[in-house]
Amino acid sequence: THMSKPVILLADADLDQLNSLAVLLSRHFRVMKAPDGASAYLALKDKKFDLIVTETDMSGFKGIELIDRIRKEGINTPVILYCKKPSTLELKKAL
Repeated sequence: THMSKPVILLADADLDQLNSLAVLLSRHFRVMKAPDGASAYLALKDKKFDLIVTETDMSGFKGIELIDRIRKEGINTPVILYCKKPSTLELKKAL
């Protein structure tokens, strides 16, 4: 039998990067794209994902705020958080 691909929520405000990452990940995953933190949050309220991949600096609210919100609601989906311009403060918040 053919196993279905795991489903990833991919969130990034940079649409070029969002689309490029979606193409790369779609070989092994079903990818749902969100162009901002609010869209990602709504998607997480509506559907179960196997993994969340989010950029830290998005409009609406940041990737770290997204993680804080969903964790408070008991959504414990694994997260990969990445940033284009890492800072010590962002890294501390992520941990």
